[in-house]
Amino acid sequence: MTAAGGCQGCEGMAAEFLFVLCKEDSARLIKYTGYGNAAGLLLTHGLLGGGKSETAADYSSDSESDTEDYVHSKPSIDPVTGGPTVERGEREGEREAMTEEEKEIEAAKLVEMMRRLNEQGVIRVLPLDSTQQDILSSDDIPLD
Repeated sequence: MTAAGGCQGCEGMAAEFLFVLCKEDSARLIKYTGYGNAAGLLLTHGLLGGGKSETAADYSSDSESDTEDYVHSKPSIDPVTGGPTVERGEREGEREAMTEEEKEIEAAKLVEMMRRLNEQGVIRVLPLDSTQQDILSSDDIPLD
């Protein structure tokens, strides 16, 4: 729920505002924004396990029910991102429509992103030992 921008602290204020709009209830915040987007705020409030904020005010319960629009679109909402879900077949169709050159470009982008994550210490790439190298070089493993 944070974004890079020109306003110092705006992302925190926006996240807090959304949390208050969700009546300081972690389940509601996750429902409307996705777990991935809400995780940072919930961590700072000590609510990653769920529940309501200890400092939550007394909110009315008259708007607890979901709107018709939400009920209708709920099956197509990804609970992690809060955005629309992408069907597996759609992703595979996109990959199949790519040329070999486009696939190589995407693979190079992925390798570059992993290299940057490794340099920044977000992930740690370990070298393969000889046993792992033998397994990966085997022709038995399909690459697709």
